[in-house]
Amino acid sequence: MKPIPRFVPISKFMGSIKSLTYLNLSNMNFIGRVPPQLGSLTRLVYLDIHTDYFHFFEYSPDVSWLASLHSLEHYLTWDT
Repeated sequence: MKPIPRFVPISKFMGSIKSLTYLNLSNMNFIGRVPPQLGSLTRLVYLDIHTDYFHFFEYSPDVSWLASLHSLEHYLTWDT
């Protein structure tokens, strides 16, 4: 029998790791909205938040934080 995955929100703390350049949160059993604090990761080059459990993510009404990720070259989400 497969264990039932536990779902937790993505921590807002992630946005405080300013030197981060690569962030892969794919299929990590997160639930809820992607926190806008990730917009503080201005050195981020790669961001992957895709999941097979897309129905547990809430679409954020404001994704303007993505505009501050000037170094971002690769962005993967459940829509890609």
